[in-house]
Amino acid sequence: HNNLASPRPVLIDEARLQQILFNLISNSIKFTHSGFIKLSISSKFTDHHETSVSLTIEVEDSGIGIPKDQQVHIFQPFEQQAGQSSSRYGGTGLGLSICSHLIELMHGSIDLESEADKGSLFRLRFPKIALDKTAQAGDHVISDDKKISFKPAKILIADDVPLNIELIRSFLEDFPFEFCEAVNGREVIKLASTFQPDLILLDMVMPEMDGYEAAQVLQQDLKLKKIPLIAITASALNDDISRFKTLGLGYLAKPCTYDSLVDCLKNHLDHDFTA
Repeated sequence: HNNLASPRPVLIDEARLQQILFNLISNSIKFTHSGFIKLSISSKFTDHHETSVSLTIEVEDSGIGIPKDQQVHIFQPFEQQAGQSSSRYGGTGLGLSICSHLIELMHGSIDLESEADKGSLFRLRFPKIALDKTAQAGDHVISDDKKISFKPAKILIADDVPLNIELIRSFLEDFPFEFCEAVNGREVIKLASTFQPDLILLDMVMPEMDGYEAAQVLQQDLKLKKIPLIAITASALNDDISRFKTLGLGYLAKPCTYDSLVDCLKNHLDHDFTA
C-alpha cells in the first residue's frame, strides 16, 4: 500500500534495502509453517513542498514468534532462540544483526512486535527519504547483459529456503540451463557426483552440513574439485570473503540481482553475445 498522491521514485540505497527485506522475508518463510506472510509499505510527505517522504515497511507473519524475554537479544549476532532446533532451522541469527546494522547506516530504525506461537511483525522506519524529481514513474534500465547468450549448462543450486532457489531460477529461466536443487551440504556432495553440474551456487548457511564444509569435501575430491563453486551469502564480512578465497570460491552477495548473477555466471560458463 502506498499513500503518496502519485507514484514517485525515491532516492534510497537499493542494495541495502534489498538485503534487509531478503533477510526478513527469508526468516518469515523459515519460521512460518502455516498462515501468512505479509509485506506492506506506506509513506507520507514530510513537508508541503513534497520533496521527501517518511517510509514505513512492515514484514508480518503468523509463524512461531519470539518470546518477550528473548526479543531484546534478537538483533545481536549469533543469537538463536532458546529451544530452537539448529538442525531444523539452521542459521545463527546473523541475518537480523546485519539487518539492524544496515538500517542504522541508512538512518532508519527497526522495531519488533511478537509473541510466542502468535507470529512476528518487523517494522522498518525511514524518517526522511528524498524523492527523485528527475525520474518518471515506470522508468527502468534494461541492462546490456540481457543480450548475453549462454550455451547449455547444468547448474546445482544449494539453499534450504525455497524462495531463494525460486528467485535464481526465475532470473535464469530464459537460458538453456538444466537445474538441480539441494537443501544441505550432504545433498550437494551427492548430487555433484550424480548430476555432474558445470557450476554450483552454494548457500553458506544450511542445516546438517553448511556450505563451508561441503566446499572443503568437494575440493578434496579429484573429480569434483574442478566444478566452479559460487558462495551465495548475506554475510559480507571481510573474514568471510577471505575464507571464500582460501577455499577457491567465487562470491555472490544476497540478495542477488539479475545483473550480479549473470555477471558471475559469465566468468565460469561458455557464452557469447547477440545484437
